[in-house]
Amino acid sequence: MGKNRIILPLSVFLIASLSAYFYTGKVQKDGPTVVEEVHPLPELLKLRVQNLKAESITLESLNEDYKLIYFGQLSASDLDWEAVLKMQRMALQNFPKQLSLIFISLDPTRDTKAKLQKLFGQSAKNVEVLYPRENDLLYLTKAYGVHFQVSNLPNSLLNYTIDHNTWYFLTTPDYRILGSYPIQIADERLEKEIIAHMKQKH
Repeated sequence: MGKNRIILPLSVFLIASLSAYFYTGKVQKDGPTVVEEVHPLPELLKLRVQNLKAESITLESLNEDYKLIYFGQLSASDLDWEAVLKMQRMALQNFPKQLSLIFISLDPTRDTKAKLQKLFGQSAKNVEVLYPRENDLLYLTKAYGVHFQVSNLPNSLLNYTIDHNTWYFLTTPDYRILGSYPIQIADERLEKEIIAHMKQKH
């Protein structure tokens, strides 16, 4: 009885030791397994858009800073003007640093470069206004869950209107969403949210 009490724990110890030896040897031989993170939407980075300077650029070329992105149109929406003015205030305050503000036009026909140049002039250097092509715009809005619909207005001087949801999207430098916020969010609260995410260094 006494021998069994000694042999059983000894057997378990030997089996565990041998398993650890062979496993450790394999890890040392093969090295640790490194899984490279794959971007969920790699084609997004390759999209070409025009900026206010009429330059054709890829989204990937703007991947140095965190981003606050807004999809909108300025022809007939007070909410979009409110959103853009908030972005303008943040840009003029130059805060937070390492944050790019991106306005993506849902209506490039009426959101003329001249109109947006007045809003985002030289004093707001960290603002990018982007004009995607139609197919690329559909891809971008789908990727960020932006729902928009063009409605014809035959009896109006506007000819058409665009209805869409009004949210800011905070993203990593490579456009992964960290948070989404309604445009009514207070400036101070939005800044706190941005700083909290940037401290985590995604």
